[in-house]
Amino acid sequence: MTNAMLQQRIVFAGDLHITFNGLLKDKYNVVGKE
Repeated sequence: MTNAMLQQRIVFAGDLHITFNGLLKDKYNVVGKE
């Protein structure tokens, strides 16, 4: 595996993590308001 591929995977994982966190926060915000 090349360095470029490794970096792309790290960036992709970071984006997924941020997206997932955002979704969780939205879910908890909705639950908290009900």
